[in-house]
Amino acid sequence: MISTPLLSRCPSTASTGPIVVNRGTLTGRPNEILAGNHTYKVAKRLGWTDIAVTFLDVDDDAAAKIVIVDNRTSDLAGYDTALLADILTELPDLDGTGYDQDQLDHLLDETALPAPIELPSDGADTGAAATRTPLPHP
Repeated sequence: MISTPLLSRCPSTASTGPIVVNRGTLTGRPNEILAGNHTYKVAKRLGWTDIAVTFLDVDDDAAAKIVIVDNRTSDLAGYDTALLADILTELPDLDGTGYDQDQLDHLLDETALPAPIELPSDGADTGAAATRTPLPHP
C-alpha cells in the first residue's frame, strides 16, 4: 500500500497510466483490477472520480499471469541512478517526485565519482606518469 507521506509528496502517482481491469465474464469476478491497484487506491484517496482503464475479459489463468507479470516487471525494473540524480538535481524542487532532499543526497552519494587514482611517478618529479619503453628487437 502507498503510504500517506508518499501520497502527500507525490499526488501525481495516480496519473502514470491506465489500470488494467478484467470484465470478469469468464472468472465470475466483475471489474477485478489486475494491474494498477496502488494507482487506484491513490486516485480514490485523492478524491478522483475518473481514471484511465484498459478493460480485458480473460479467464482465471490469463488473469493470474497478468497479475504476476505486472508485479514481476516491477521487481525487475531498475533505472540509471546517475541519470535520475541528474534529473532530480535539475528540477526547481522535489515536490511531486516521491523523493525528498535526504533521498536525493543519498542518490548523489551513490553516484559520486571515485577518488582519483595515484599513478606512479616517472621519478623525475615532473608529475608525468611512468611509462614503459619497449625493448628494440634485434
